[in-house]
Amino acid sequence: MSKIHALQNFGGNVQVVLHTPMPSGNNSVGVSWKNAALNSGIQGITSMTEGTGAGQITTAEKTNVLNGSVIEISGRSIPYASGGGGLPSVNEMADLIINEYKAGLQIQLQYFGFVTG
Repeated sequence: MSKIHALQNFGGNVQVVLHTPMPSGNNSVGVSWKNAALNSGIQGITSMTEGTGAGQITTAEKTNVLNGSVIEISGRSIPYASGGGGLPSVNEMADLIINEYKAGLQIQLQYFGFVTG
């Protein structure tokens, strides 16, 4: 799995698609994070085209995104200045975005699947 797919550069900000494993475990009502994310429609889709070329997602990686094993985060950009930190800074920013996204996803889906009645 590729963590960072860099797409376009806009004046020092690189548009990226990020991939990270889905958290294990369940939400507060016993629904797995994977099922909650898939059944809510938040995950299970990719914005990338399938292929082996630059800017594409491999078939295996696409399968993992579609089945909810891998989270795809798109529509983000990371500042990149060739003289000011370079790739380590891009990796650190990607990790921050991923961690914030996962935390937000778990808050958003904390009670997904609760039924009464």
